[in-house]
Amino acid sequence: MSEFLGSILRFILKFILGVMAIVFAVSLLVVALLAVAFTLLKALLTGKKPTPAVVFSRFRQYSSKDLWRRSASATRSPGTVVDVEVREVTTAMPPTDSVKPTTTRNVQVAGNVSDVQPKERTQHAD
Repeated sequence: MSEFLGSILRFILKFILGVMAIVFAVSLLVVALLAVAFTLLKALLTGKKPTPAVVFSRFRQYSSKDLWRRSASATRSPGTVVDVEVREVTTAMPPTDSVKPTTTRNVQVAGNVSDVQPKERTQHAD
């Protein structure tokens, strides 16, 4: 009689653990589907590609198969001339690294070790 009860208890325990495993697997599947749906919805609303798509496209770009294709197609000699479109670049202001400030102001505040200078107040014309 105790063997019969032991086998019934083992069956019930296996059944409960199996149901729990199925519930766990289904819940993981639902969470994954919700994450994909949220990512796609976000991509549609923002207009940007989803991050996994960008990562996989970069991986595909640098894969070994693509590497062989590039090396076979890049058969130009080092002295080959490549034509480019010429366009004139004009700027109204010189580059920012060559501009020197016209006025300098030293602010010394006792006890202040910060290098942040206070913002000057400007009066707006109404």
